[in-house]
Amino acid sequence: MRRPGGLVFGFICLCISGASPIRADVPIDLTLEYEAYFGGMHVASARTQIYRDATTYHIEGKARARGLLDWYSDWKGQVSSRGQVEEGLKVEPSTHVNDGVWRGKERRNSLTFNPDGTVDVTRDAPDEDEIITPVPKDSIPGSIDPITAILSLSGLIQQGEQCQGTVPVYDGRRRYDMSVTPEGMRTFERNDYTVFSGEAMACRLEFDRIGGFREQTSNKYTKTAHNRMVWVASPFPDTLPIPVRVEVDTDFGTLIVHLTAARYRDQEVALDPGGDNLADD
Repeated sequence: MRRPGGLVFGFICLCISGASPIRADVPIDLTLEYEAYFGGMHVASARTQIYRDATTYHIEGKARARGLLDWYSDWKGQVSSRGQVEEGLKVEPSTHVNDGVWRGKERRNSLTFNPDGTVDVTRDAPDEDEIITPVPKDSIPGSIDPITAILSLSGLIQQGEQCQGTVPVYDGRRRYDMSVTPEGMRTFERNDYTVFSGEAMACRLEFDRIGGFREQTSNKYTKTAHNRMVWVASPFPDTLPIPVRVEVDTDFGTLIVHLTAARYRDQEVALDPGGDNLADD
């Protein structure tokens, strides 16, 4: 299985902007916790913290492997993105850092976004043993990091009507276009896996690879992934819609990510109130 950073951060965080624009005059300070399952097996835990006011944003995410995946990989990772908010909704990234450990090997990507649209990248990672497709240099200017894509998408959404738009994304290695399209509504009920109950909007994710990917991958999960769906809804009044469920189908099982806790100001909904989902088992 591929390292779960893309699975957990990519699908938990990418649609955090949800289905409606965020009021710029109301600061957002939100903590979300998720648990991921693949083929019914617990594979990862993640936490995302989002802060946004009228002029700045800061988003942090942490995740770790669970169960057999933890035994196999001992994977842990964290990401952080900072930037400015302009004209109420337009976002401009300034820095993005992605750290992780996989089978004892540390990896780090650090990006600085310059005013002229260029991106400075510092990358510390083991050498690749596979051929990687080149990233066209002219495709990088104007792109944003995967976490800032969260807020950028909110500016493309039509006054809270639908999740729709395309964003150019660059993470320091891979360059791709991420597209989101609406797929209707669905009603969920709270159960032993999720705290969310109510109606949520379905958003389909599609990725157009530009460069930086393995030329030939033997990863059966990545090759057969399809029907990437994120359901978004607001867990509290007066705050932004967030992912309440994620599903990615493969020929070998389905990845399902559940919202297990949400904390906003003095409000909390959680399967384990006051708990720490990233703590050791």
